[in-house]
Amino acid sequence: MLQVRIYQKTNDGDTSIDSTTTIRFGSSNNSVKSAVGTICREIFHRMDLYKKMGSRYAKCTEPLLATFTTKGEVIDLGGFEDELTDRVKPSYSPKGRIAYATRFLALTQEALNAADRLNETVDFDDLIESLNAQA
Repeated sequence: MLQVRIYQKTNDGDTSIDSTTTIRFGSSNNSVKSAVGTICREIFHRMDLYKKMGSRYAKCTEPLLATFTTKGEVIDLGGFEDELTDRVKPSYSPKGRIAYATRFLALTQEALNAADRLNETVDFDDLIESLNAQA
C-alpha cells in the first residue's frame, strides 16, 4: 500500500492543496509507473472537476508535488532543489499534462533510486575505473 499526499505550496510557504489518497503499490519499475499514472490521473480528474464547478484545483504557475509513504519510509518530492521541482507544474492542455506526468515520474524514480544509491558504498578506485571506461 502506498499513501500519497498531494500538495502545492504558494510563494509565501502556505499549502494551498493538501489531499491524501491510498493506492496499491509494488516495488518494480512498472509498479512505480502504474502508481504515478494513477496519481496523475487523479490529479487531472480533480482539475477537470474543479474547472467544471468554476474553480481551480491547482495553480498552474506553482509546482504540484507529492509525498509518498510506504513501509514506514517517507519520500517527499518537495525535498529536491527548487530548480528541479519548479518544472513540475500542472496544466490543463494535453501537451502540458504529458510534460507534467513525465516530470513527475522522473522525480519519483529519482527519489526512489536515491535512497538505494546512497545506501550503496562505492570504492574510490572502482569509481575511477568506471569513469575511465566511459571516456
